[in-house]
Amino acid sequence: MLIDFDHAICEDDKNAVRRFERTGTLPFMSINNLEGGKLEHSLLDDWESLLYILCWVGTYDWKKKDEPGERPYVPQRRIVANAVSSKHSKSRTTTGVTQRRGNQQEQSATKLISKWCQDKLLDCAHSKRSDLHTEASFYALTKQFDNSIPDIENLKGLVHTLRRALIEKHEDIKLKGSLKWTLNPEEDDPNDVFGSKKRTLKETDPFEERFHHADTIAKRLLDIMKIGAEISRERLKEMEQQKNDPKGTN
Repeated sequence: MLIDFDHAICEDDKNAVRRFERTGTLPFMSINNLEGGKLEHSLLDDWESLLYILCWVGTYDWKKKDEPGERPYVPQRRIVANAVSSKHSKSRTTTGVTQRRGNQQEQSATKLISKWCQDKLLDCAHSKRSDLHTEASFYALTKQFDNSIPDIENLKGLVHTLRRALIEKHEDIKLKGSLKWTLNPEEDDPNDVFGSKKRTLKETDPFEERFHHADTIAKRLLDIMKIGAEISRERLKEMEQQKNDPKGTN
């Protein structure tokens, strides 16, 4: 299903990207989108959003009816960032927030994924950066998946595989991880034990570094999903056969 045709542009027309506006639902927005970054929207933004959606489904299921306190309240809002004063729009909360959280937000706060729904965009982005950074931090999030969902272990395996392909499996160290880090290009002076010598530190953002390799990484992610889709089709066939022939007579 395709939606949001009012934001559709010609794929080949790079100049048509609307840089003055950001839209989305907080838990599923890419980090670049949340931070109002200088990077144009790329395929990696979409793959990152898909990863967040799968994590959300694994945590809260998609068939269940909402029960009080089960899901965090997700503000439905349109995020407008002024391109001229983007440094101010990054830190402010988004427009159109409905103040009706109550017990629902409090009871769902035990889920790590609920931090993806904070009012401030940069807080949401920081939580996502922290959760994606290492296998251990991401495992803490997937450990809270709903184990009553059929084949939930397969979903856990899929999101971990996607995360590794997106965040971790890169030969260039600058492409690895999700937290920003600083590089000291100079050798440490063993006599400068108090750190008084000025150093030239360069901040590196893995998301910005991966942007320049978006096509290659996106192809790797697509290959993973193709394999997953084929296995899922076979699984669905088996389930349908079991349903039609529960005693296995045929």
